[in-house]
Amino acid sequence: VLFRSGHYSGYSTLLIAFTLREMNIKNAFITIDIDKKISEYTLSWIKKAGLEDYCKVICDDSANKELLEITNENFQDKPQLIFIDSSHTYNHTLKELDLWYKELKEGGFIFLHDASDFASTFDSSKKGGVTKALGEWTKKNKSNSISLNKIAPLNLSVAIYKDGCGLGIIQKNFKKKDD
Repeated sequence: VLFRSGHYSGYSTLLIAFTLREMNIKNAFITIDIDKKISEYTLSWIKKAGLEDYCKVICDDSANKELLEITNENFQDKPQLIFIDSSHTYNHTLKELDLWYKELKEGGFIFLHDASDFASTFDSSKKGGVTKALGEWTKKNKSNSISLNKIAPLNLSVAIYKDGCGLGIIQKNFKKKDD
């Protein structure tokens, strides 16, 4: 069960949906983007490829609470993986984390693209973007996280993970037996 925020032109969306079809796992992937034109474009490719049973494309704000109902209707279980690659702004990232973390299955993962110091410049509000939101949110919620390429090397050819925009990973805590 996978939820993805931000699909832009849909290349990764198609690859994930093709993989789910190969594994015969239906109704396990939802992708959301706020841009109507981009969402229509992505949906057109999903339809051309015959992947509608494997991927649902939604045009909306990924921090919209009404999406919880749609995901609960579509999935048989809570999402195990949520990939956030949306607005890159500090406030929006906090809203997404507050909304989706509680929907995530215990032990599940949230991946956040653009979690590097370099990518913090993408935040139009100039508040620190995904990087700052990830750090503050995990501290406040006593959650475990890791950042890959938070400080990316100037020469990415020497890096193991070659994305200078970085990747943040949060794992949802397991409940204690006495909870």
